[in-house]
Amino acid sequence: MVLQAMRILDSKDYSTFSRVFFHTAPMGHTLRLLSLLDFLDASIGKMMKLKKKIASTTSTLKSMFNKEDSQRDDASDKLEQLRERMAKVRDLFHHSAATEFIIVTIPTVMHKFRHPITIG
Repeated sequence: MVLQAMRILDSKDYSTFSRVFFHTAPMGHTLRLLSLLDFLDASIGKMMKLKKKIASTTSTLKSMFNKEDSQRDDASDKLEQLRERMAKVRDLFHHSAATEFIIVTIPTVMHKFRHPITIG
């Protein structure tokens, strides 16, 4: 669902839609999915910090041996782009004026007991 949301936001047709629906699994899975964006953002941040530390160390070693460091950093650029796209999706999901979550349930007794968080 996160990848689909990212594709829709990046699409040129995004502004033509008045509503976009995502059908998800039961409530617990949806809540975990929404927290996935925060988890991935933190993970990418940690990877980027680690990469900078490693790059700094290798740069120091290369300068000791008089080697030039002329490589572009495509991996960091791609990680940063992914992080920005995920931030857009996260902001959209948390923006109450633009996003609405509607819980649709099956009217059975078993379903009520399975998802007590949805019962007001």
